[in-house]
Amino acid sequence: RAPKVTRPPPRRTPLPPPLQRHQRRRAAWRRDQPPRRPTMAASRARCRDNTPAQGPRRRSLLCGGPRAHPALSRRGVPMLRVHDSARSWHGLRWLPRQGCEHSKRAPGPVPLPFLGLSASESLVDAISSASTTAALAEALREVEQWQWTSDQEAGMKRCKTYVPEQPALAAFYVSSVNEWKLLQPRVLVLTSSSYFRVKYDQKSGKVEHYRKTPLRDVLSLEKTADGLKIYLRGQDGRAGPQKWYQRLERKVAQISTGSKDNAFSGRVKDEFYYAREYRPSLPAGAPLSADQVTDVLAAALHKTAELHRDSLPADGASFEPPPVLTTDERRQILHDRKAAARAEEERAEREAAEAELRHAVEVASASRELEPKTSSQINSAVLSRPIKRARRAVEADASLISRAEQLKAELEEEHRVSRKCLGSV
Repeated sequence: RAPKVTRPPPRRTPLPPPLQRHQRRRAAWRRDQPPRRPTMAASRARCRDNTPAQGPRRRSLLCGGPRAHPALSRRGVPMLRVHDSARSWHGLRWLPRQGCEHSKRAPGPVPLPFLGLSASESLVDAISSASTTAALAEALREVEQWQWTSDQEAGMKRCKTYVPEQPALAAFYVSSVNEWKLLQPRVLVLTSSSYFRVKYDQKSGKVEHYRKTPLRDVLSLEKTADGLKIYLRGQDGRAGPQKWYQRLERKVAQISTGSKDNAFSGRVKDEFYYAREYRPSLPAGAPLSADQVTDVLAAALHKTAELHRDSLPADGASFEPPPVLTTDERRQILHDRKAAARAEEERAEREAAEAELRHAVEVASASRELEPKTSSQINSAVLSRPIKRARRAVEADASLISRAEQLKAELEEEHRVSRKCLGSV
């Protein structure tokens, strides 16, 4: 008998470093969750239209093991899926949360019942009317009386005492959207001059890490459909795939042009370039809805920045408190800015085209009086390009264009008559 040949196991292509970091973060998050797994019957009920016999077999690189459908995951979290055959990157996919028995444990925001605007309006009015930091802290004490769970209350108290700046005005339980569009449970602690994004472990009762953001670095606040987006002066955390692609495109443009100038046709770094989004996370049955909590958080950030600006010395570096915008208002600002830039470009091009055409008309008119006479064909060619440029310009001087066209026609007629005379001779 021939000896049995053992083949080495197939080598797997290593993941890129960003995906490896994502894999480690997701594995750490899964370790924090209770070890519960749905039954096989529940799994088949959720993937009724894409069972292993009906759809392509897929493997999850980030949670291990083959799965037939994204809904087979234990929890509604984003996962990266790759075909076994092609091993092509399909990108992040948000898994459905409907019908999943473990969806209550997902870190995303929980839909809250809408019970009227009286509570939030009174709290927002109290925050807006506060004239001192002490009055603002007194108004924000109502946030502690919301229907938080016992773990959330303990986490908020621990985070408020952990941050280095004291006193802490308020704390909010939120879901932070990172560069991979993943929802991460965090505690947002607001102080008199900055705010802290704190990662708190409810199982161990310990603070793992935090990130400080001064209020002077906040440029604007945008109320979105899901939460609050904060625009900053610099990058908050790691840059995502979109920023990587923009850097690569900028680098390719610089190499192709052969210069180190910022020759980039993509998005310009304006005040809406660096952003971090937070979504309110409250337990079911809370007295406020997600939109109302977003209004309270935006009002608290704006008022705290305003009081901090007023407390700075007059000779120091001042800053403007961040305005509170909506998504439509931000889009309108960018649209108006783009329209103004386009109008400025059109004005500059119109003035340059008119100046070039006037100079061409003067040169062509003066050359007709010279001795020996300049060829009329050359004079008409001098006017061709300026006339075309003036026609393309927006709202150029119509009388100047018509005068140049008439002069060009006269020169062409003179050239035709002279050629006819030379031919008869």
